[in-house]
Amino acid sequence: MHNVREWLARRSYDYAQFTDPVSLARRKRNLGLSVSVLLPCLEAVDEVWPLIDEIHTLNECAPLVDQIAVITASSSQDMNATHPGIEVYSGDELMPEYGPVIGKGDAMWRALSIARGDLVVYADVEAPAFKPHFVRGVLGPILGVAEVKFAKAAYELPVWGAREVAETELEGALDELMARPLLNLYYPELSGFLQPLSGEFAAPRELLCSIPFFTGSTTEMTIMIDLLDKVGLDAMAQVNFGIRWDRRRFLGNPGCESYAMLRTVDLRLGRGSFGSSLSEEAHPRGHDVTAMVDNYTRPVALSDGVGFRKDTVEIAERPPMTQVLQNSTRDTRSKL
Repeated sequence: MHNVREWLARRSYDYAQFTDPVSLARRKRNLGLSVSVLLPCLEAVDEVWPLIDEIHTLNECAPLVDQIAVITASSSQDMNATHPGIEVYSGDELMPEYGPVIGKGDAMWRALSIARGDLVVYADVEAPAFKPHFVRGVLGPILGVAEVKFAKAAYELPVWGAREVAETELEGALDELMARPLLNLYYPELSGFLQPLSGEFAAPRELLCSIPFFTGSTTEMTIMIDLLDKVGLDAMAQVNFGIRWDRRRFLGNPGCESYAMLRTVDLRLGRGSFGSSLSEEAHPRGHDVTAMVDNYTRPVALSDGVGFRKDTVEIAERPPMTQVLQNSTRDTRSKL
């Protein structure tokens, strides 16, 4: 805990330290870097455009973002025509050899295949209270401190009332009731992160491409675990954005999401193993996809008593993107 306290004092920042986009853009230019903002929005396509407007507002002040890419669950042709200058991709059309997209984490992983920036910023489309300072904030420590290779958003989600908590605070509850306890127990070095599941973070593209991605909503937490092993705690930072008043949309089953977190941490600790393989229809023969399909079973009240409900929990671990792209290049050369 002593080391975590030292880390908090050294690697916790406030977004107010990075209010000048012109200074950040100048620093980016002097370092010879470019920035990609990746926006996975499989379930919240309508909410991505106000977010893009905010990024455009930032770029009007200073050219900080060089690429904006949206990853959707549907065809991208109409959206590209409606919003020129914004790259829109169907998640299923990226890395199609890996089959249909399995959740947000898979979309985040596939987005790396088209990212061109030296630095990558992910933004959470499902948390609509996005402002330009999110981009400035997570880029600030990386551009300003040579040792920092990863910066993550931290914010408070205030409680409004019982109904609102029940309907809209589930993701915040997963942070507090599942993700943070797991990190405290098994990865105490990461216990200082306020929002392990926050969707806004930045890192060098090369670094993100060097680690595997889990496909579900636990991706943000497992990225932290893998980066801790890869670069160490001192290269990781968090940026305080204060209170985030608007509520993120939680689209999953909290029991299934919690179970998936437990399973993925179990796998990272080397104690668990992947269960039944996914079908060849989902993942074509010839592609080594580490995956499992499991059931989360829970009792439910029925009109004639108590029964059981089984929900499918599907988890896949995508290999490091660098490895995939190298293999693709090697296959292409062998065919020439």
